Amino acid sequence: MKNLLMKALKYFLIFFAVLSMANSQTYGVGDVIENFSAPICQNGEGYWDYNTDGRNKVVWLNLFTSWWPTCSSEAPQTEYIHQNFINEPVVVIAAGFDWNQPYSCLQWGTEFGLTYPILDDITDIYSLFGVGYIPHHIVIGGDGEVIYSASGYNQTAIINYINQGIENLDQDYDNDGLNDNIDNCPYIWNSLQADIDLDGLGDLCDQCDNTVFITGDLNGDGWKDLIDALTLVDVLLEDGNNLCAEESSDINGDNIVNILDLVLLIQELLGVNAQQAVAYLQQVLTTEEFDSLTEEFHYVGTPFLLAWPNPSNNDMFIAGNGIATIYDVMGRVVKEINIDGTYKWNTTGLPSGLYHIANLNTRIGVILLK
Repeated sequence: MKNLLMKALKYFLIFFAVLSMANSQTYGVGDVIENFSAPICQNGEGYWDYNTDGRNKVVWLNLFTSWWPTCSSEAPQTEYIHQNFINEPVVVIAAGFDWNQPYSCLQWGTEFGLTYPILDDITDIYSLFGVGYIPHHIVIGGDGEVIYSASGYNQTAIINYINQGIENLDQDYDNDGLNDNIDNCPYIWNSLQADIDLDGLGDLCDQCDNTVFITGDLNGDGWKDLIDALTLVDVLLEDGNNLCAEESSDINGDNIVNILDLVLLIQELLGVNAQQAVAYLQQVLTTEEFDSLTEEFHYVGTPFLLAWPNPSNNDMFIAGNGIATIYDVMGRVVKEINIDGTYKWNTTGLPSGLYHIANLNTRIGVILLK
């Protein structure tokens, strides 16, 4: 009983001391941070310094002690928030004091699986922000202004204020006079914003030679030819790793690179129609390559209709999506088919002649030569 009373008295005295420190608060909501720092005791080395490590970013600071139950219960949840903002301009840090009751700094990070820097608050950061009891949470905007400061753990409020800080972030990383959110090359000084190919990426940041790599010229030699078509085959088969080729591959300008771009490029180069372009690919590619390419028809969302070989003396393949109808030369319905990618049309028993295949968007003519 005596030990229990002594422990309760100890916690009361510490808690009273924490409350007393609140009277020396320096920064509240609306105030601008000058600087603060403390040694890193877990997940880093040296000193963490606000001006060096936090300025121009959103900083979430968690003040805690190793003995208060609320602090230990919230710790795993703080890591969850950290992981959600890990790819954002957000710095998550925690500053602890009264260690070894029962956790040391190392044990605190290990016990709760924390990966962000934990500071040993020997520099009394708490006295700069503390208002009331612990834990205490502070969110600082990119300009150094405190936008949130509250005791207790309100996860929704913390996330909301971090997001608010990100939205209001006013960064100009390369100091070219343009904020990063409108700078087409945010990490390299380019105040003129030159973008010769108008792809939204500034010339200084564009690894492709903008004066050479144009749509359809996948190898960047200044000409569109069959070498470019074969390069596009590599892109579609994922055999190529040429990012500039991928950038130049969207032939039809629908922001999707697929087999329709290849068919269109072949049409342009050879002066043929779509069916003839597919027939050409069937001749120059291996069976495995051609089959792999035509499988891509399953993933094309744009309405289209193709058939090959055309003319045909046997079965014919029809590519498209949705319902299509095959008519003979007299306009009579021969067959209705539901195409999902590629359909094999068995022409056994059908006479030679001209046929038409039509869906809601396209009508093409095909010839059977028996």
